[in-house]
Order: sequence, then structure tokens, then C-alpha cells
Amino acid sequence: MEDKEKVLLFQQWKRFVDSEITVVVLGTTHRAVDIAKSNSDLIGRIAQIDVGRWSLSDLEKICVKGFEYLGLTPNKKAFDRICAEAVGLPIIVQQICLHSFNRNSIFSIDSAKKTKVKILDDQNINNSFSDVANEKYSQFETYYKTLIRGPREKSRKYRTYELVIACFTVDPITFSLTRQQIDERLLKLELPQSEKPPAASLNSTLGALKKFRNKREFQLLEWMPSEDTLYIVEPSFLFYVRWRTYKTGSTPVQLDLFEKLLRDIGESLDVAGSRLSKLRIME
Repeated sequence: MEDKEKVLLFQQWKRFVDSEITVVVLGTTHRAVDIAKSNSDLIGRIAQIDVGRWSLSDLEKICVKGFEYLGLTPNKKAFDRICAEAVGLPIIVQQICLHSFNRNSIFSIDSAKKTKVKILDDQNINNSFSDVANEKYSQFETYYKTLIRGPREKSRKYRTYELVIACFTVDPITFSLTRQQIDERLLKLELPQSEKPPAASLNSTLGALKKFRNKREFQLLEWMPSEDTLYIVEPSFLFYVRWRTYKTGSTPVQLDLFEKLLRDIGESLDVAGSRLSKLRIME
């Protein structure tokens, strides 16, 4: 809702509260302060109940129960990774475990000992993450590509939208990033100097995000200027962003951007080497 509409609505709600009529509002966590912010008279008259996300310990019970039912020894290290990357969603835990089992990466039968031997290593888990992201959450692909292009794609010097989303692929996992944290994570990406967007470009991108997403009609990211914080509104989109791209057998490559940067660096080195060879021949 627009701020003016919220102010009007919450002003009217005060009359209900004064008449001892209870109003229950369901909303996303980062919008919890909107009621009090829109009408300061409601401060002290409202109470917030944070439902929260599934805890890692509760998510791990899904893995443990499934493995025990299959007669397999639980692998706590593997479970910890699965539950952490599931962004608080039990369905993602279930999908990753099922996918790992179906592709025979969990165990093999030792014919000599007649026992089941688990094979749930990091490589298998990463493959399952990537496959689930692209098979179960492929509907985000169009939104993701639209987001990283941003408005006025051809006129922009920097790929700021893509870089901002890339910040969510940096560990530790988080659903929100302050403006300062975005700067810190951009440094961790170790970008070439020519690819680093200046502060003005980042501020412009974050400021234009609301208008851009409303025009494209999707609610996945939200920039809150009053909190100086960028939120991922849909948890499963965070999982998709982190695992939509994975290069088997090497360091995870979470976004197409990184592959492009590596190619550009390689091409630059090739050009420099070619020029150096020509200079030596001329000498």
C-alpha cells in the first residue's frame, strides 16, 4: 500500500482499538513497524507476534527421520548444510533429500558386508542444490533475468543490479543487507576495478528498485530507505539465486556474471600477450 493510504487506514484503526475491538494484521517481518510508523498514536496499543522461520534443529529432524526410516546412518555435517541452505523452508529440505536419494548419491550397497554405505559428500549435495533450484524453482528465471538487466540496460555503464543480487550469494546466508553490508560484500567479490560500481550507481539502483519491480509486477526484493536495508521478500528466491548456477567439480559459480568476468580477464591477458609478441617481433 502507498504510505498515504496506510496512514489513513491506521488512523481509522485507532478508533477500533479505543473501542476494544481487536485487529489482527498478517504481514512480512520487515513491514512490522509500518503500523506504528504510519500512526504514532498506536504506539503502546499494539503488540507484535513474530512467527519466525523454521529453526535449523527442526529442519534437521526431517532429514534424520527420513534417513532412519531407510536404515541409513544420519550424516550431521551434510544435514547442517542442507538445512542452512534451505532458507527456513521445510519443502526445500524434503526436495533436496529426495533428489539425492533418487539419483543414488546417498548410499550404495556393499555386497560383501551386506550393509548400506552412505555417499552424501559436498559434491553430491551441491549437485542436488543446483538441480532442485533449476527444476523446482525455474519460474524465477524470468524474474531473475529481468532484475539483473534493470531499466535502461543499454545506457548503464555498470551491471549494478546483478552485482547487488550477487551480494546475497556471499556467505553467511541472510535475508537482508544494509547499505554498508552491500559495500562489504562487493569487496569480497574481488571484482576488477573497471567493474566496481561507484556509490552513486548503487544508490540510484536501490532507489529505483521499487518503481522498477512495481512496473514489472513482481515482489521479490524490497529496498527500505528508512532502514537503509535491502530485503529478499520471497525466501525460495534466495535459494534460487544462491544455487541457480553451479559448476561441477570446481568452485561454485553462483551467477553468470562471474563467468563473464573470468572470460573478460582471460581475453584481456590474451590481447596483452599478443601485443607483447608483436612488439618483440618489431624490435
